[in-house]
Amino acid sequence: MLPLPDFCRKYVYTFGRLAGVGSRPLLLFLANNYFLTKTSVHLGVAMLSSALAMSAISADVHRNYYLKRFSDDRVLVGLSFFNYFFSLLIMGLVGICIALCVGMKSGLASVAVCSVLFFCSEKLADEVLRFELFNKSFEKWGWLSAGKGLFQILFILFVFFFMGTSTPSWFIILGLSVVSFLVFGFSVPSLFFVGLKKVLVEKRWKTLKKSFKFLFDIRWLWVLLLMSTMIGYLDRIFILRFSKDILPVFMIVVTGFSVIQMGMDFYFFSPRRQDFLNKKLTLDSIFRNKTFWITLGISTILGVGCGIFAKMISKGGDMVEFSYLPLIAFSQIMYTLIIIPQQLLYWENLFKPMLYVDAAFWFCVGGLLLAGSYFGGLFYILLAMCGFLFFRTSAYYMMVNKYIT
Repeated sequence: MLPLPDFCRKYVYTFGRLAGVGSRPLLLFLANNYFLTKTSVHLGVAMLSSALAMSAISADVHRNYYLKRFSDDRVLVGLSFFNYFFSLLIMGLVGICIALCVGMKSGLASVAVCSVLFFCSEKLADEVLRFELFNKSFEKWGWLSAGKGLFQILFILFVFFFMGTSTPSWFIILGLSVVSFLVFGFSVPSLFFVGLKKVLVEKRWKTLKKSFKFLFDIRWLWVLLLMSTMIGYLDRIFILRFSKDILPVFMIVVTGFSVIQMGMDFYFFSPRRQDFLNKKLTLDSIFRNKTFWITLGISTILGVGCGIFAKMISKGGDMVEFSYLPLIAFSQIMYTLIIIPQQLLYWENLFKPMLYVDAAFWFCVGGLLLAGSYFGGLFYILLAMCGFLFFRTSAYYMMVNKYIT
């Protein structure tokens, strides 16, 4: 790790965060503008398959182990580690199956297999970065995140200049995966290898049964997290289903609009996570807070500007019609506003009513996915999606008024 002056170290984490957020749309932009259309489509499918698989296995299997590992007792390897290891293994296999199924939407087995490798590399990165956050190694976190993004961009530029624009898409996806494996493979905490050795030496395979029981015990929380997280990719799911050819440029434009959600998360919600946990916030106190409205206004202006700019500079940007843009902006605002009742209900352990609302929402979405081809165009499908998001958000706010006084 490069030594830095003390006054620079606190900015490394921020730089890594920005690099992690910006590298993916930049990769898609380069593929969309400078490679064959099918290459950018296949890369978009691989990225979406990884994102959906990561969402599907979002159960907090690390929670019990991290509570012991980072407590005052500092338990390094014990029963909680074995439970974490096997639960991670089980969820990883589930994620591989999902990534493979989504990757097959590309129509090529080679792209589907490389999409699985891309998911595995992203999962490795996710686990390592989470560990470093809990370990309060913010500087290392920043270097790893920035290094991954930088080297992946350098790789795709190398392919463009030295191998040409007709390079097979599977090779590009494979190369991006290898870069991530190299960056994070050498950064896996040695503690994990100590635990793995114990698993093999002590033959702790009986812990598999306890891992299945652990996943069963948190099944409803897992289902809730799965449904909630997948909603963030709803627009891209519809694009993959009904208009796959515009997936890369659509993802670039959506990333621009996602500044709305990211701005609110970084500057309003994240600094108040502990207040949500300690139940110090109410709907009234949030909506009376001037910072909330100022942050939402600035984030919306920047997000709309970034989305329009991304459409204008991207090859094929004209395929994303201007009529789609208000709907994309509206969906991002809904994703943002629902965070408030979600947090209030979550920390009150009101999981059941949230499950009912999300189950009803996905039932409607399922019907739209099946019957969307009869709606007369992508605009009407996105319009229906926005309607569903509005009613879901409204239902969450009504639940807060009903259950939380």
